[in-house]
Amino acid sequence: MPYAQLAGDVRKDLRVLAASRPIQNQYWLVNGHMEANQRQRLQNALLQFGATPEGRKYLASRSCSRIRRTTPGELKAEDGFAREVRKLLEPGV
Repeated sequence: MPYAQLAGDVRKDLRVLAASRPIQNQYWLVNGHMEANQRQRLQNALLQFGATPEGRKYLASRSCSRIRRTTPGELKAEDGFAREVRKLLEPGV
């Protein structure tokens, strides 16, 4: 969880030693079998939601600035984390 999203009572007990580059911290994913037109409608709805008063309130409550498409480079940068999650999800781990 990003530092900015931690509760104030938790943050007060922490000391920041270093800061990383900003990273995308929330992803919305869809099943690969979803039809392209349905996927596009969902993407448009999410992007438009971020520009509404309700969307801005939602984002502010999670210390996020906006909803945007993830770039291929950002996804590539997450590959190492994805491998670790896959290991953790393996049966018997």
